[in-house]
Amino acid sequence: MLGTDLLPGSAVYMSVGNRVEKARADEEVTARVVGLCAGASGTEGRVDIQMQGTLSLTTAEWDAVAGTSDGLKAGKHYFLSETTPGAIVATTPTIVGRYVVVVGVATSKTEMLIKRGLPHKL
Repeated sequence: MLGTDLLPGSAVYMSVGNRVEKARADEEVTARVVGLCAGASGTEGRVDIQMQGTLSLTTAEWDAVAGTSDGLKAGKHYFLSETTPGAIVATTPTIVGRYVVVVGVATSKTEMLIKRGLPHKL
């Protein structure tokens, strides 16, 4: 896939021209998560997207996209952020008019089982 300015673990949606962009739970189109970046986008904009299974990243990489310290919290569900493009959060979104999108569940502080859900409007 092609995409720019993407960090490992960033949630993405499919844009035009076979490109992925940072997903965000504020609009239906941008809330349709296709997967998480398995690495950073390269110099030519190429990035690998993981759509299912377990994604393993370092605690620092998860911290950058989840706003955590010391990685993920095992057993917690993570959702697409309503406010920060590409980010995931451990709290269910609550802003009326926005979307709840399950991204996955942490199995350890460095691994997430991707469980993409459809956007549900609040």
